[in-house]
Amino acid sequence: MLVEGKAVKINKVADAIRHGFALIPDDRLTKALFLDESVKDNITIPYVKELAQLLRISFLKEQKNAKKMVDQLSIKTPSIHTKVSSLSGGNKQKVSFAKWIGSDQEMAKIFMFDEPTEGVDVGAREEMYKIISGLTEQGAGCLVVSSDITEVLGLSDRIYVMREGEIVLEVKNDRSEGIHQKLMEASLGI
Repeated sequence: MLVEGKAVKINKVADAIRHGFALIPDDRLTKALFLDESVKDNITIPYVKELAQLLRISFLKEQKNAKKMVDQLSIKTPSIHTKVSSLSGGNKQKVSFAKWIGSDQEMAKIFMFDEPTEGVDVGAREEMYKIISGLTEQGAGCLVVSSDITEVLGLSDRIYVMREGEIVLEVKNDRSEGIHQKLMEASLGI
């Protein structure tokens, strides 16, 4: 696999993170968030190493980074110290995005979103689309896995349809009228 033209080998999660990969999983409640921890702790956990000075975490840097991400992603929370469990579904999802978008040091390069808007309201969905589009404008690669064809068509430049574990169609998203039908037929095996 090549990342920014350089061959990389990934054998474990730490390798993926080091090479700039970020996964935003489909089930944020069990796979993406520490629900009983604060917004701040959830956002900054991937960056603890860079927030550390000697053997201590710089709480000032940690708070600054968390506040920046809360503002940048318009996360509605009373405080960065609020437990994630008390947030709405859309704001929980934004926290799961925020933890990988970056710190003062560096943003991930390749984002893998698995059902990124599942279970969130229409307003939060639009905000998440803006976040994903913003990441691509900043030069990040975004892979979106979704069962929502409208979502796929709205976010993707290139689309792969998989059925029974195999890629059955690869198509450039030209946003033509017939593409929706083509995707449906490929997904159903027609």
